[in-house]
Amino acid sequence: MPTGILTSTRNWLAKATLLVGATLAVLACQEPSEIGLAPTTPVGVFLSDTFTINRSTVLLDSVRSNGLSGLLVGRYSDPIFGKGRATSYARYVLNSAFTVTDNSGNVIAANKIVYDSTKLLMGYDFYYFGDTLVRQEWGIHRLTEDLGTGNYDIRNTAGYEAQPIVKFTVNPRPLSTAGDSTRLFFRLPDEIGQDLIKLANTDDAKDQTKYLALNKKGFAIVPTTTDKAAILQVVTGSNVALYFHVDGETSARSQLFTFTGPRFTNLTVDRTGTPLANLKAGQPLSSSATNGRTYVQPFSGVTTKIEFPTLLSLEQSRRVAINRADLVITPTQLDGTVPSSFSVVPYLALAEPNGFQLARSTPNKVVQLVPSFPGAAVNRNETSFYSPQVATYDSRGKNYTINMTGYIQSIMAGTTPNNGLLLLTPGSSNIAPVTSAGVLSPAQQQVYLNDRLQRMVLDGKASVKLILFFTSSN
Repeated sequence: MPTGILTSTRNWLAKATLLVGATLAVLACQEPSEIGLAPTTPVGVFLSDTFTINRSTVLLDSVRSNGLSGLLVGRYSDPIFGKGRATSYARYVLNSAFTVTDNSGNVIAANKIVYDSTKLLMGYDFYYFGDTLVRQEWGIHRLTEDLGTGNYDIRNTAGYEAQPIVKFTVNPRPLSTAGDSTRLFFRLPDEIGQDLIKLANTDDAKDQTKYLALNKKGFAIVPTTTDKAAILQVVTGSNVALYFHVDGETSARSQLFTFTGPRFTNLTVDRTGTPLANLKAGQPLSSSATNGRTYVQPFSGVTTKIEFPTLLSLEQSRRVAINRADLVITPTQLDGTVPSSFSVVPYLALAEPNGFQLARSTPNKVVQLVPSFPGAAVNRNETSFYSPQVATYDSRGKNYTINMTGYIQSIMAGTTPNNGLLLLTPGSSNIAPVTSAGVLSPAQQQVYLNDRLQRMVLDGKASVKLILFFTSSN
């Protein structure tokens, strides 16, 4: 029988009677194929939910913020996670080839294309973080620095002109339906549109790659309000709309340049006076140092690391096969003093660490997330991480359940190092780095992996529990 932390819990055994019986029946009629179990050895099936799990709050060395599903802009004030300010930078790129033709498809001569005006059409979607009852002021500044196609971190910035070309007040009205957005319209200086109109019917305006090589710098969206407010998510469908007409025609035409090119968000956070005031990169805060609590807000670099220090002791002096392993994570429920936008997050994923960063596979740098089907983690090839597991919040149980069977099997087999896991809060369940056509696309994973300021608090030992069914023989 298991000893110490592996002692079976009676009420769990009572509930597991049917599962145990079914497992024994299977073992009786076929050769065991699990790790380290001899076919003719007498076995016992056990359940444990009392494994030692260490929790600590860590500050990640880097947090990628480029190429996300949207651009975060605004300010917030959180009594636990501090005061934050988000500024976003984006290059506008060709929405479609800028070719102007007549009704017969003939290319219009450049001197027949007449500039009219330029507008910024900017929208923000249903997501917000903070207090939307507070009006805030934003400024649109022209960038003075080119944005490349490489990776950007939340700590990175880009140069922009001190004076905004547009300044406006945002009275947030977030929508409740995913996919909807509120749109804002602003007139831009004519010199921006006059520069773009010169591209019409040129080779540079027929191909997005050639257009990007021109290094049209784009904009910085800067919150200027100093008071607490909310972070809003500007949609990448926001665009610069160039309006023009063809000489001799009465109807207007337009060409769109969208924010779907190089883009990233900078986030600065002041944690003074919060439970995380002493959090520093490279120095984990044990749950014992924070009154049993650990914290999760991956976009700001804060997350919880969970470790299983006694897991390998399960195999001491006996042979063990893992039948099933579930990790149940139960966040603390918030009181009524916290705005509703700070409530529990819809999705949760687990990433392997590389020091104080997310571990990535080679050669494509896919984040090594716990896979979505048992047994996948036994194979450490890069393809094992193409189907990451995303747990959905269970509003009835008020928790998340992640199937860890394959991952634990891999640790027991010595294939995966027992280095712990980091909690992530993706904005969507669609973080598989494979396109619908089955083609590997690491950028697909980046879009939703860490695109929102979602937060979570884990309070006490019961907040993280590993429930393990295993077969054992001496």
